[in-house]
Amino acid sequence: LRGGHAIPPDIAALDGKKIFIKGYIRPDSTNNGYRQNISQFLLVRDSNNCCFGDLSTVKYFDQMLVKMEGDERVDYSGGLFRMGGVLRIFPQHAGDGAPGPAFVLEADYAK
Repeated sequence: LRGGHAIPPDIAALDGKKIFIKGYIRPDSTNNGYRQNISQFLLVRDSNNCCFGDLSTVKYFDQMLVKMEGDERVDYSGGLFRMGGVLRIFPQHAGDGAPGPAFVLEADYAK
């Protein structure tokens, strides 16, 4: 918690708004383990090996579920991805043992 908030107010204010974010695809998080034509994956803040350990050890604020919209898809690479789309925030999922991600990006841009 920062300032008594699981989701800081300045971040919570972005819910439903278009955002741009950079990160790395977590290799074990792609839909059905695909490496090409991926429609859903976890975006993490860095490519350090610590982030690719047990999923239960990754904190909710260090990852974002990305759902590619329409026909948009990406191919896996270990490089930095630049993503854009609408951010959805689920504060009820902020914390350990949550049933789903706190941050979901409905992406319509990926480079």
